Amino acid sequence: MERSTFQYLLKQVKPMWKKKATGRIKLKLEVALLMTIWRLATGCSFRELSNLFNVGRGATFSAYLEVVKILFNMKNKFVKWPYTEEAQQKCCEDFQNLRKNPIPFVIGCIDGCHIQISAPKNDSISYFNRKQVHSMVLQAVCDSNLKFIDVFFGCPGSCHDAAVWENSPLAKDVKTGKRKLFNESFLLGDSAYPLSKFLIVRYRDNGFLTDQQNRFNYIHSSTRVIIEQAFGRLKTMFRILHNLIIDYEGIQDFNNDDDLNFVEPNIDDAGNKNVVDSDEGGEIRDRLAMLFCS
Repeated sequence: MERSTFQYLLKQVKPMWKKKATGRIKLKLEVALLMTIWRLATGCSFRELSNLFNVGRGATFSAYLEVVKILFNMKNKFVKWPYTEEAQQKCCEDFQNLRKNPIPFVIGCIDGCHIQISAPKNDSISYFNRKQVHSMVLQAVCDSNLKFIDVFFGCPGSCHDAAVWENSPLAKDVKTGKRKLFNESFLLGDSAYPLSKFLIVRYRDNGFLTDQQNRFNYIHSSTRVIIEQAFGRLKTMFRILHNLIIDYEGIQDFNNDDDLNFVEPNIDDAGNKNVVDSDEGGEIRDRLAMLFCS
């Protein structure tokens, strides 16, 4: 994180940093914020953090929790859904400028990510995922700049991506019209998601795909890889400050030729028997596939 980004974040957090009610001197905000950023970036223990900043372990823990709560309350300032037609048009244009053969009308790419947790005391089996660890599912949508524009977290690790999507506020909002998708725009998702006019997935490989369908899958995957890159950046850098850093420091060279050769694995195809696709979504996907082979 650059110094200017830190100073901006400090300015945003300062109004919400409450003074201690007791007579004891509270830890300086600058120190508390630095400690929090360090732990978010490295995942170090509170013992290590306490020793590194020469602050008592109790004060370290309290300051960390307080700063994280403040950052959480600021989430809507940085994770913003494009509600207006102009904002969605900008998202579509950015995606079209991203690839030589872009898929039109894409406003975001969606995927799920497992966040490992300790085994809960109650109903721990529901949180036991296919990788044999306990987790909760983070569903996120990102734009072409790797910025998250919608997040949903809380489903147990055993939940399929399709079930997480169906229970997310975003899915409910687009279906009821609370969040309008203008100009026939849509999201791109992998084959774990149900096909609809709001969410276009690739053709599931049944062993008999046509050249046209394979071509569409290739282009679809080369665009949808953006969400994989966003998750990769989130996991290797800052868990909470991802969008803020992109805003103020930009993105290092993520859009290289290797991304164009990305082919999405078929890990989800065999387990999607319960995913129900819509005919309307199928018609949209078929028209898009014809567009790339015309």
